[in-house]
Amino acid sequence: MIKKNRVAAILLAACFGVSWMSACQPDVGYTSQQETETDADISEHVVLTMYCIGDEGGKYAQEHLDELNKILTEKINAEIDPVMISWGDYSKKLPMLWENGDPYDLTYTSNWTGYFKAADKGAFKEITDLFPEYAPKTYEEYVEKDLLETTKVNGKLYMVPSDYLNFTTFIYNYREDLRKKYNCPEIVDMESFQKYLEVIRENEPDMIPYSNNGIDAKRYQMFLNENDWSRPLEDGNGIFVYDLNDPTKIFNVVETPEYEAFIEESREYYEKGYWSSDILTETNDLMEIFVAGKSATFLGNLNSCEVIYNDCVTKHPDWEIGLFSSDLASGYVEAAANTNDGIAIGTYSRNPERAMMFIELCHQDEEVYNILINGIEGVTYEKDDETRTKWSLEGSQGEDIILKNLGMGLEDSKYELSSRDESPLVNEMIKKYEKAALVPELSAFTMDQSQIYPKIIEVGKVCAEYKAPLEKGTSDPKTELEEFRRSLKEAGTDAVVDEANRQIAEYLAQ
Repeated sequence: MIKKNRVAAILLAACFGVSWMSACQPDVGYTSQQETETDADISEHVVLTMYCIGDEGGKYAQEHLDELNKILTEKINAEIDPVMISWGDYSKKLPMLWENGDPYDLTYTSNWTGYFKAADKGAFKEITDLFPEYAPKTYEEYVEKDLLETTKVNGKLYMVPSDYLNFTTFIYNYREDLRKKYNCPEIVDMESFQKYLEVIRENEPDMIPYSNNGIDAKRYQMFLNENDWSRPLEDGNGIFVYDLNDPTKIFNVVETPEYEAFIEESREYYEKGYWSSDILTETNDLMEIFVAGKSATFLGNLNSCEVIYNDCVTKHPDWEIGLFSSDLASGYVEAAANTNDGIAIGTYSRNPERAMMFIELCHQDEEVYNILINGIEGVTYEKDDETRTKWSLEGSQGEDIILKNLGMGLEDSKYELSSRDESPLVNEMIKKYEKAALVPELSAFTMDQSQIYPKIIEVGKVCAEYKAPLEKGTSDPKTELEEFRRSLKEAGTDAVVDEANRQIAEYLAQ
C-alpha cells in the first residue's frame, strides 16, 4: 500500500535573523496592494509576536531585523517580534507556550512538534475562512497543489504548511580524517560505525565518541527509520507507530523485539562510555559540541549537515567530514508529509488578519522572501538572478552570517535559490534519498485523540518515567523493560491501539 514518490525538492532551511525592535512608528501612508486586495484596515501599526525554533544569530542579526521590519512596515504596517526557543528546549517549551493562553500571533509548528495534538486542544486559531480572505494567492496555490487536506484537524484548517517535501530521516556526521588517521574501515553500516566509535574512545580521551544528551530523540527516531516504521502518531517521541510496508494498523513499539535490541545497544553504548555518564541531565547543543571538536559524531537532518559543512570549511579546513545514513539499508526512506513544517496563528492573537497578511507576503513577495530567508544582499550573501544561485561573501565567518531562524516553516519553492556553498556529500545523499523516497498510505491520516486522550496522557506519564533512561542506557533493560511494558499496559496502550486501528480502517475504506 505504499505510494512511492520521487522527491524533487529538499528543505535546506536558511538561517536568518530578527529580534526585538523599538515600537516607534514611521509616519508613512498605507495604501498598499495588499490592503486593496483584502480590504483590510492596516492604518494601525502592529507588532506580531512569533515563536521560532533556533538561536540568537550572529552580529548581523539586528541589521537584518531592521531591514526586514522596514519592508514589512511599508507593505502591511507591521513588524515581527520573535521569541527564540532553542533547539535544546523546543520539545518541552513550545507546547507549554501554546497552552498557557498568551496572545501570541504566529508560531512555527509541525507534526514533530505536536501540531495535531495542539490544534485539537485549541492552541491555534482556526483559519479555514481567514486563510482565503487574507492570503488569497497562497491559498489558491495550495489548493491547486493539494497541500491543505492533510493539515486539517476535524475538517478545519489550523496551519499554513511549507510547500517543500522533506525526509523524516537523519544522517551521521563523523570525522573522516580521524577514521583515516586510526585506520578504521570505511563506514558503510552500523558494524563499521561502531568500530569507529570504539577507536575514538580508545584514542581520543578528550572527545565524546557519540554526541547525545538527555532530551535529544533523534537516535530513537533513527531506530524507527531503520526498521521502516513511521514517526509516532501521538508526538515525535511517542510509541504508537505503523509499518511503512503495511500501513494498515499501528502497534506499540515498546512491545517489539527490535525495541528491546535497541535499548540493549543503548546500554552497551552507555557502559562503554560512548556518551557522557551524566547524559540524562545534559541539554547541551550537540551540533556545537561536534563543530568545537569535542565529539566525533553528530546525528542531524540535511540542513544540519549543510551548516556543519560550511562551519567546518571555515573553522577547521584541516578536517574532513564524512556522512553515513543507516536508514538507506532497507532500500526505503520516508518522505515527510507537508505538515512537517508550517506556521500557525495563536488562538488569542489580537492581530490574526495582519498575521495572515504576513504569511501571504512571505509566499507572494520575492523581495520580502529574500530578506526573510537569505538576509541582506551584499552583507550576509550574494546572488545571481540569472542562474538563481546564492553564495556567502568571500572571507565571511559562519558565526557572523548565521541569523535567526524566523523563516522555518515559510519556505516557498518558487523563490528558492540554490547555493554554491552546498556540501557535495549532502547533494550526493539527497540523490540517494530521492531514489529511495516513499510516501506511505497513512501520510495524511490524523488520529482523533478525543475518545482516548486521558489514556494517551497516562501513557505519556509512563514514557516520561521509563523511556529516556532506557534509551540513553542509564537503566538496565534486564530489569526495567518489563516494568515499562507492564506500566504501559496498565496506562491503556491496548485501548489506544484498538481505537487508532478502528479509525485507520475507516480512513482506508474511504
